[in-house]
Amino acid sequence: MTGTAAGLLVKPLGRIFDALDRGDVDAVLVVVEEICHPEVELTSGIGSAVEGRTYTGFDGLREWFGDLVGAFELSYNDREFREMNEDAVLFLSRLELRGRGSGASVIQELGTLFESKNGLVFRAVTYRSHRDAIAAAEALDA
Repeated sequence: MTGTAAGLLVKPLGRIFDALDRGDVDAVLVVVEEICHPEVELTSGIGSAVEGRTYTGFDGLREWFGDLVGAFELSYNDREFREMNEDAVLFLSRLELRGRGSGASVIQELGTLFESKNGLVFRAVTYRSHRDAIAAAEALDA
């Protein structure tokens, strides 16, 4: 990665996914408050498909990550970050979700497009396939 605004987000974004793997919502929120705009918007390919909503601001992200970690053990495998342009980072992985109550396991491709302005993430959109995430990232420059 280069020294662009987007490139500088890669390391802290990695810390978020490390914390999610550990189930440490407090650590996630520390990083979120460091690198995100207070009115950040998250559209989750998982939660938004079920509830049809976007999570807004630090309180919205606290709710989403708390619910996610409360319901599942998470493992983000085969991680890759791509700097798409000066203000966008694409995260690709293979997410394994294991239900805390049921023990049922699901493995899902995952792609999250992070858009930033003035060095702060203002939007994150998660897609349930690498193909869809890459297409959305490429459309930013179209």
